[in-house]
Amino acid sequence: MSRRFEGRVAVLAGAAAGIGRATALRLLSEGADVMVGDANADAGIIFMNDMAEAGHGEHVDFLRTDVSVEADVIALTDAALKRFGAIDVMFNNAGFGGAIGPLTEMDVDHFDETFAVMVRGVFLGTKHAARAMIAGGSGGSIVNTASIAGLAGGVPPLPYSAAKSAVVSMTKNSAIELAHHRIRVNAVCPGIIFTDLMHRGREAEAEAVIAEI
Repeated sequence: MSRRFEGRVAVLAGAAAGIGRATALRLLSEGADVMVGDANADAGIIFMNDMAEAGHGEHVDFLRTDVSVEADVIALTDAALKRFGAIDVMFNNAGFGGAIGPLTEMDVDHFDETFAVMVRGVFLGTKHAARAMIAGGSGGSIVNTASIAGLAGGVPPLPYSAAKSAVVSMTKNSAIELAHHRIRVNAVCPGIIFTDLMHRGREAEAEAVIAEI
């Protein structure tokens, strides 16, 4: 495999498991130095142990990060700069299922929590990664995890879909604003991917979803 990320530094928010973990592994295999943030400290310990066993220990670090808290996101980007000297890539991937249930019964605090993680988190990651990239003067790439749920109606739960729609809009607008700094901003819009977060071992539900695709 090519090592086209040799000498590049990537910060991944929400990367101790699932899509983020797979992305971290791919970047490491292609030569990048990787700073991982995740709210799950236990998963972070497991991740770091696995990376050490795979021979990536010198090129990866972990910091427990709540992406909805600006101080945590600042700490994550500062840690990447201190450890690896730059930020070339930012992957805003943190997320969860969010508030669930009928619209008329939904708890407003759960709704706000959904947006805090999946919208404010993307905003904060973009804000502070862009600051570092602008200061570095070499541009960079910011990638946000949206979803097919953000592109069409009828994909429950409502707060999750609305948050992912916001991520799509934020991506388009920040791409325009940051382009003159040579910073590219893109979103990926996955369909259903059977990570632990998705099915939690519920094989029957997984099969039912597959049948609808």
